[in-house]
Amino acid sequence: MNFVVALNAEARPLIDHFSLKLLNKKSEYKIYTNSSMYLVITGIGKDNCYKGCQYLHHTVKECSDTWINFGLAGHRFLPVGSLRQVNRVCDKQSEKIHYLNCRFEELCETADVMTVDKAEVDFSEDHLYDMEATAFVDICTRLSSVERLQCIKIVSDNFINPAVRLSHSVIYQLISEHFPIIDKLVEKWRH
Repeated sequence: MNFVVALNAEARPLIDHFSLKLLNKKSEYKIYTNSSMYLVITGIGKDNCYKGCQYLHHTVKECSDTWINFGLAGHRFLPVGSLRQVNRVCDKQSEKIHYLNCRFEELCETADVMTVDKAEVDFSEDHLYDMEATAFVDICTRLSSVERLQCIKIVSDNFINPAVRLSHSVIYQLISEHFPIIDKLVEKWRH
């Protein structure tokens, strides 16, 4: 299982929870691992996500065919801390659309993601907003089948709570409170 995460602040709770250890110290893309999963920190944006996924795939010979894009997203009105599986990914610039297979809706509600090139503050449509999901799906459908791809997003900001108020400790808490559900999803994705 391969987690693809943009920021260290998003990765840290996963690293701690799954007891991941740093695999490479001198690379542009840090990879963490334990006996059953890998995590790559790609940096923000589509280009970084694309290159980070490629780097993980080419660096790790025993790379899994299950890929999970995990991270924070903004939304117009969903409460901060809401967890969602992504069922549709849209790119605002290219208008390209990808559909994902959300098999475990009983564990986690679903939502669409709109991938944007710069941080969204208007939230003009009823989507989650991120900056990596379309690149994740573009590259990972070349490395695996779309059935083995998942995107999980946690709402970090909305009209009432702008992203500028986020600290590392707040991000850690937002993610950590969902580990009971994340653990169940991870177990199901392994099969």
